Amino acid sequence: MSALTARLAQNNTTVKMYSVEGATFQEKALGMLDYKGSEAHKLIGSLVTAINNNQISVNDAFAKFTAALSN
Repeated sequence: MSALTARLAQNNTTVKMYSVEGATFQEKALGMLDYKGSEAHKLIGSLVTAINNNQISVNDAFAKFTAALSN
């Protein structure tokens, strides 16, 4: 093997963007972040409605959502 071939082989690494294991971890992690029925989960719909009706800014909505995640 030439030096160039060896060097190209070292640099030819492909990053996988999907695997079943990765997807499974993602689903579990997201589920742990905010489970259905939590204060933060229930708050999402009302925050979206308030944003849609110009009652709250997106930044303020994120602040309220983040605070709810902390509880």
